[in-house]
Amino acid sequence: MAIKLNYYRRHTQEWLEFFSDTQEFAAEAVNYFIRRHKKKKYLRQALNRLMERGLIKEDNGKFLITQVGLRFFKKFQLKIKNKASKPDLLKNKRWILISFDVPVRVNYARQRIRALLKEFDFYPIHKSVWINPYAISKDFLVLLAEGDLEKYCKIMIVELIEVSDDIKKRFRLK
Repeated sequence: MAIKLNYYRRHTQEWLEFFSDTQEFAAEAVNYFIRRHKKKKYLRQALNRLMERGLIKEDNGKFLITQVGLRFFKKFQLKIKNKASKPDLLKNKRWILISFDVPVRVNYARQRIRALLKEFDFYPIHKSVWINPYAISKDFLVLLAEGDLEKYCKIMIVELIEVSDDIKKRFRLK
């Protein structure tokens, strides 16, 4: 299952790069792109999944990125960028601590916050308290704001915190 998921991500990234210059391509250009690719099957499956999710649509012989697709590709790009670059350690053994409190009626917001925290390498010390020794990413703040999630979060920089050996090991700290 992990292998298939990696293929999906890799081929989704290839579609992201393909559609990066414009939001619209003729069907012939898309078919040519698939034909010259080594793993045609996976690339076609990734395109079909993107279409099933409503991120790309085919209309009159053209492939178009939808508004939802634009947001998805933007978030996908940020995830790739975040994984590629490791932020700087905070000075003087400081930690970013994020706590959140989300009402039950908006449970989806809690799930989105946790997913974002995981994506940006935060570690839970309680269900709604997460830490990270690295400088906070602007991309993280942008995604919080775009999702209208910042109103549930408190972001703190703490100097004095007791961290377990597990946490030190997790972040490869001495």
